[in-house]
Amino acid sequence: MHTRSGVHAAKRHLVSVVEALKFWMTGDPSNCMESARRRFLARVVAIAPVAAMAPIVGKAEVSQQVSASEPMPTSSGSIIRSPAMSNCQNPSEITGTATYVQVVHRCFRACVGFASFTKQLERILGRFDQMAVEGITAENPAAAASKVKGMEGEQGLMIFGILDHGAALNMAGQHKKAKQYLIGNPLTAIRMTQHRLGAALYAPLRVVVYEDESAEAVVEYDQPSSLVAQFGDDGVNKVGAELDSKLLHVLRRAVDLSES
Repeated sequence: MHTRSGVHAAKRHLVSVVEALKFWMTGDPSNCMESARRRFLARVVAIAPVAAMAPIVGKAEVSQQVSASEPMPTSSGSIIRSPAMSNCQNPSEITGTATYVQVVHRCFRACVGFASFTKQLERILGRFDQMAVEGITAENPAAAASKVKGMEGEQGLMIFGILDHGAALNMAGQHKKAKQYLIGNPLTAIRMTQHRLGAALYAPLRVVVYEDESAEAVVEYDQPSSLVAQFGDDGVNKVGAELDSKLLHVLRRAVDLSES
């Protein structure tokens, strides 16, 4: 009896080893790797003496093997998805998917002064006033939408905030002129988020303007359509393409007004 029960126990533990091997070999190396390694080693050490009492009852089937030393995947395409780690045992660990996105980054010299360009950009864009819609979006959505419409500037866009990175660099002993603009429109944002809430990551958009060595304004931003393409949603993609055009229009307009 003792021998038979010992064999059954050994088989159960060997099944645990197989499960641990499956988890270890098929897991996503970008998530939970170190803690998974520790759990696996701890389980193997704990059951090794018992497992040695019985013959091997099976072999782990490995669907994908990923080495920790392998570089992160790259692709000429737009998206790569890693497998979800659905077998994670510890609820405190972050699990899910990782999506690698190819982003189109735009950069151009405005050929006008920093002060002139930023002045005109801030003049033609509207300003979002959070207090104006505070508390009424749930009670009276139509009234809230009307108030937001009244905040729109050129191309329906508005500034949500301005971060003075040049001033911050003074703390590092550098004297630069640089501003980051948060630009968008809540009414445009909900046209994306009603399809995919993750698109809220890019609402508002970010545009950086700084002064280069020739005292001219340089503009950098990530093209909206390339940011939201990762969601694979036609409704989101349509809005992203519209934002490409609208954002480029206001930047060109600010250049034109600065030259006049």
